[in-house]
Amino acid sequence: MSVLHTVILLAHIFGTAALVGGWLATFRAPTVGVWQHYGAWIQLVTGLLLVGLLEMGDGGP
Repeated sequence: MSVLHTVILLAHIFGTAALVGGWLATFRAPTVGVWQHYGAWIQLVTGLLLVGLLEMGDGGP
C-alpha cells in the first residue's frame, strides 16, 4: 500500500508541475493551455485517489 501511495503522490506532484508550468508558459496571454487542462485533471483524480487510500487504510500514509 505504501508503494501505491507513493506512486499516486508523485503523479499528484506531476499534476501540480503541469498546472503551474502551463500557467507560467502562458503568463502574458491569459489562456488555458493543454498542460493546464491535463494538470487539473491529474490533480483531481489523484487527489480523490489519495483521499480514498487514506479512508481505506489504517489512517497513516
